[in-house]
Amino acid sequence: MGTFGGQFEDFHADDRRAEVIDWLGGLLPEFDLPLDSSDEELREYLIDGTALCYTADKLMPGVLEV
Repeated sequence: MGTFGGQFEDFHADDRRAEVIDWLGGLLPEFDLPLDSSDEELREYLIDGTALCYTADKLMPGVLEV
């Protein structure tokens, strides 16, 4: 039974990751990762914080102005 649960959780993790990639792609036109990207590929894109800043600015324009 443990194996089934693990596979089920992996399936949902893949779906959630694809939803995040799709959402980011809709919000940020320059975001071009394929929906089947791995955790590591998504992490590499997000690691420097640039996408976070662009996302914050899209959701709350001017929030990053000093």
